[in-house]
Amino acid sequence: MTARIVVLKVGGMHCQSCANSIEVALRSEKGVKEARVEFEKRRAMISFDSTQVDEGRIRKVITEAGYRVA
Repeated sequence: MTARIVVLKVGGMHCQSCANSIEVALRSEKGVKEARVEFEKRRAMISFDSTQVDEGRIRKVITEAGYRVA
């Protein structure tokens, strides 16, 4: 396992429920070990196994959930 952590700016969130939705989407992705989305700071911190998923796929999961990644 090759563990990595990425912090991404996330746009389009309107409330804590939005942040929770992003967390659920990220955690369901194979290889994502932990996802914490902070609505107030507009950011997502994701820990993942880079042998199973890459940052590009993580960004796509967020956009597919209906949000923007800066």
